Amino acid sequence: MTFDVKVTDLIASPKDAPDIADLRGLFFHVSHEALLSGLTVKGPDVTTYIAKANKVMQVEKDVTMEGEVGKSVGPFDVGVAFGTPGTDKPVPIDPGSGTPSHGHSLPI
Repeated sequence: MTFDVKVTDLIASPKDAPDIADLRGLFFHVSHEALLSGLTVKGPDVTTYIAKANKVMQVEKDVTMEGEVGKSVGPFDVGVAFGTPGTDKPVPIDPGSGTPSHGHSLPI
């Protein structure tokens, strides 16, 4: 499985400037939590990952789902951090830059 991250900035009017964002992580659940023990996540932009059934709300200090939305759907099974913090030094994230893998198929 490979995941692609796509961010779309809708420009509503000629006065609407492009937005700047710092996307630092991805959180998700897997269907078969027994597979988490053998999970690895690799990619050129992946800095850290945590895989613990229904326990992941934060991966790094600034990669968190501790807000209201995260609390309503988490905790998660997997959290992946990528890039570096801060919009002043953005690191482009190439599509397909993260590949979770396991010896078995990994339904999410």
